[in-house]
Amino acid sequence: MPRRSTRSACLVLTILCTSTTLSSANGQRADKAADFDKTIAPLLAAHCLECHSGKQPKGGLDLTTLKNAARGGDSGPALIGKSLSRSLVWQRVDAGEMPPKKPLGPADRKRLRSWILAGAAWGTSPIDRFRYSTSSRAGSDWWSLQPASDPAAPVLADDKWSRTDLDRFVLARLRANRLAPSPAATPRQLIRRLAIDLTGLPPSPDIVSRFEAAPTDQAYGQLVDQFLASPSYGERWGRHWLDVVRFGESSGFERNLPRKNSWPYRDWVISALNADMPYDVFARRQLIGDLLLPGREGAAASGFLVAGVHNTVVGGSKRMKLLARQDELEDLAASVGQTFLGLTINCARCHDHKFDPIPTTDYYRFISALDGVNHGEREVSEDGVADRLARVDKQVAELLGQLRKLESEVRQRGLKNRKDAK
Repeated sequence: MPRRSTRSACLVLTILCTSTTLSSANGQRADKAADFDKTIAPLLAAHCLECHSGKQPKGGLDLTTLKNAARGGDSGPALIGKSLSRSLVWQRVDAGEMPPKKPLGPADRKRLRSWILAGAAWGTSPIDRFRYSTSSRAGSDWWSLQPASDPAAPVLADDKWSRTDLDRFVLARLRANRLAPSPAATPRQLIRRLAIDLTGLPPSPDIVSRFEAAPTDQAYGQLVDQFLASPSYGERWGRHWLDVVRFGESSGFERNLPRKNSWPYRDWVISALNADMPYDVFARRQLIGDLLLPGREGAAASGFLVAGVHNTVVGGSKRMKLLARQDELEDLAASVGQTFLGLTINCARCHDHKFDPIPTTDYYRFISALDGVNHGEREVSEDGVADRLARVDKQVAELLGQLRKLESEVRQRGLKNRKDAK
C-alpha cells in the first residue's frame, strides 16, 4: 500500500510539473506573439510590406507570413531564426540596402536584430499591412478611425475667458501656440454674426437695436432659438449639405440635361434640417429611405443616391455600357464614402488605397451593396396629394388673374400718361 501511494504521489507530481511546464511555455509563446504584433509587425508593415506582399511581391519575397519569409524569394531564404548571417533580410538591412529609399534607423535595426537572434517568433499571420499607420499611409489604428470618446476638458490656470468646456479646449490650443483669444465682439457685431451664420441673412435693424440695448445671455439665447426656428436656417445650411453630396439639377457630361424632378431631395434636406432631425436618422434615410418610408418622403430622401452627375451619352457596345456602369458606381461610392465616412473609397477601385486602409477587395464589397441603384424617375402615390394639387392650382390661377389685372392697369396708366404728355 505505501508503495502504491508513493507511485501515485509521484505520478501526480509529474503531471503537475508537466502541466506547469506546458503552461509556462504557452505563456512565453503568447508573450512573444504579442511582442511581435506590437513591435515587429508594425516595423515590417511600415518599411517592407508595400513592396513585399500581395500576389506579385518584389523579388518574389513575401514577408506577411513566417512560412513565406523563411522560404524567401529569388535570392533564397530571407529569415532564419537565431542566425543573422543566414537571414538575408538582416543582411540587406545591415548593409543599408533595404528599405531602398530610407534605411532603417538605429532603434528599428536594433529591434529587428534582437528579434531575429531571439528566434524570430511570429504573431498574427498574415500581417495585415492596413492595420498599422506608417509615415505614408493611415492604418486602421489611425486616430480618426477610432471610436469617438469623451475627453475631459483641460484644466487651465488663470482662465477668466472660457465659458464652456469647448472654450477650454480652444484656449488650451491657443496657449500651446502662444496665442491669445481675439477681442470680444460688440453686441452689434455678435448679433450680425449670429444671424448671418444661422440664416445667411443680416438681422433686421429692430432686432439689432433691441439686443444692443440689452445684450444679456438670455436675450442672446432667445435670438438663437428664433433664428434656428426660421425656415431660412434650413435653406442656409442645406446648401452646405447639398454641396457635400454633389447635388445638381442637371445631369452633367456633354448634354447636361436638366433634371425636372431633382427638387424633392433638395426640399427634403431643407425640411430635415429645419425639423432638427437626428443625424443617424438623417443619414439612414438618405441611404435607404425608399425602403424605410414608402411614399414621397422616403423616395425624396433617397434622392441622395442619384444626386450626382449621370452620363446620358453611353456608347452602344457592351463594353462601353459596362465601363459607364462601373464609372457610375465609382461616383456613388465616392459620394457615400466622402459624405458619411470622410474617406475617398473610390480611390481603391484600381489598386489598394495609397493613403487610407482600404484594399481593393473592400471597394468591390462596398459597391456590391450599392449595385441596385440606378438613375431614373418614378411616380410615387400619396394620399391627399391630388387635393393639395387642386388647391395649389386654384391659388396659382388666382395669383395669375391678379397679375394680369395689375399688368392691365399699369399698361392703361402708361398709355394715359403718354397721351396726356402729348
